[in-house]
Amino acid sequence: MLSSLGILAQTVHKHPRLFAFLLLCAAGLIAFANAFPNSFHFDDIVGVVRNPAIRDLQNIPAYFTDPTTFGLGRTREWRPILQITYALNYYLGGLNPAVFRSFNFAFHIGTAFLIFLIVTTISREAPEKLLLGQQEGMFWPALLSALVFAVHTANSEAVDYIWARSSLLATFFCLLAFYCYVRGPFRAEKRQKVAWHLGGLLAFGLGLGSKATAITLPAILMMYEFLFLNPSSLNPFRLFLTQPRRLKKYVPLLILSLAYIALRMALFPRMVTNRIGAGGPRVSSYAYLLTQFRAWIYYIRLFLWPHPLMVDFAGFGWSHSLWDGRVLMSLGLVIILLISAWCVRKTHPLFSLFLFWYFIALLPEASIIPLEDAVVGYRAYPAYVALAVVCVMVSLQASIWVWHRFSQNGMTGERRLWSTYGSIATAILMSLMLATIVRNRDWRNESTLWSDVMRKDPTNPRPYMNFGLDYLVQGKYERAREFFDKAIQLSPRLSHAFILRGYLSYRQDKNKDALADFAKAIKLDRRSHYAFFYRGELYRKINESDKALADYNAALRSMPYYTDAYLGMAMAYLDKNAIVEATRSCRKLIEIDPGDRRGYDCLGTLLLAQNRASEAVHIYKQGVEQNSQDSELWYD
Repeated sequence: MLSSLGILAQTVHKHPRLFAFLLLCAAGLIAFANAFPNSFHFDDIVGVVRNPAIRDLQNIPAYFTDPTTFGLGRTREWRPILQITYALNYYLGGLNPAVFRSFNFAFHIGTAFLIFLIVTTISREAPEKLLLGQQEGMFWPALLSALVFAVHTANSEAVDYIWARSSLLATFFCLLAFYCYVRGPFRAEKRQKVAWHLGGLLAFGLGLGSKATAITLPAILMMYEFLFLNPSSLNPFRLFLTQPRRLKKYVPLLILSLAYIALRMALFPRMVTNRIGAGGPRVSSYAYLLTQFRAWIYYIRLFLWPHPLMVDFAGFGWSHSLWDGRVLMSLGLVIILLISAWCVRKTHPLFSLFLFWYFIALLPEASIIPLEDAVVGYRAYPAYVALAVVCVMVSLQASIWVWHRFSQNGMTGERRLWSTYGSIATAILMSLMLATIVRNRDWRNESTLWSDVMRKDPTNPRPYMNFGLDYLVQGKYERAREFFDKAIQLSPRLSHAFILRGYLSYRQDKNKDALADFAKAIKLDRRSHYAFFYRGELYRKINESDKALADYNAALRSMPYYTDAYLGMAMAYLDKNAIVEATRSCRKLIEIDPGDRRGYDCLGTLLLAQNRASEAVHIYKQGVEQNSQDSELWYD
């Protein structure tokens, strides 16, 4: 036993970073191994599974210029780095969720390792300002912080939910950029400073290309400089006003940030909107901010006690008055935390840095720009980086205080203290691992995921919509209608619930009811391409081809990569005997998604109808090259 401990101590001393990385990988695998086989979920379907843009690496240049490649959902974003990773996943394993989830896991462990590197690097650069007063004493606290983050149940959604990868990427690159700046521009000696600076800028650019939340990096860097590189203890304004040369290193970051904002404004002229969801009510920036005061504290609560965790927190609700007791209490706690961080900035700057970091990291998505949901599990992922460090620092400080206050046994008492602390920390880590393993099971498939939501929040309409859709697929129409009716009862302004009920009526040949529901869905959300598409399908079914074509075009204006609409358009043109236009639509379908066998079947059939057999054979050959197991294409 003693020899094993000796070998471990030698390994830690000789290869501390390798030891930390391997331990993080091992702990992470224990916590998340059972998550890899889980299926795709929720926005994974429209953003990954049904997104034709990620199925060909040749589409990568379009990710930087065309927001419509982002997915088949109604959300438009500029996240080319995220889409590149999806395209690489598809190239490596097709629609194998384990391949996609392994990338999530890799970036998650990379982020945890960067926490370790950042804390140990800070301890090396400014040991006199740290809790334990020496850089050697920070190895284990840094590693413990990284381990807490790596296995924490509150972070399970970011790994389990493939669509949450944007948060993982942005956080990873933001931490990498921070690490580069600490190693380079913030160091006194000039050796390799330029290389580290360029690395930091590149990482920052990659972060912005993953998600907008990375834009908080300059504020976090300035906070670090104020707390750790401010020997005169000047306030932030005096520090940078009296020493303007300090701002020089931030100029490239400012240029990148402004270029990013300009690009977003060009691509999304109405980037800031008060609309908060598909067919949902409008929430003002003021109401959103009031709600986020509660959310900031709620995320802390979930980190300290990760229950209940759900994929959808519809029951969190919105706050519309500052005098709401929940808002006042949350705002009071926020102010207390910020004042505490400010008061201990000289004695415990590491605690102050990461506590400020927590709130800064939440600002892009949890402040005044209204988003669809009040609370999202993976939204707090970049902020949980800070909480992991803060919790470890607070527990260490409390342990040291207890030892100084009550210990009478000198070194023996100190060894007993740290032995007890280590045992408690290990027990907490093991508990988090177990809770994460259990939580991964909730993500096994759509049924387990939405059963979990329904059990924890029976007033949430989305589980009823998903189970209703499942019954619809099974042909249990009356049961499906009960669930859709319940979803509409719970949320009368939810556009997608009317689409689903309308589609059910369409399947049951209740055309009048279907038209009414589709019209209601469009009234609630004029950008809903699904509502236009399915109403177009209904119009085509009742032989109103012109109205069908109008709706298909409306769907395509909202979603240019929507291949279902192109197929419907081809069929509507065929009904009008407009063969040339139908042929053009089928070609467009193949152009968008070469892997979709319907395009080849559609185009080949139309070419045969025009007595262009050799061209049809060529198209069918292309189809079987893409779909070698498709017996119908081989028959054609």
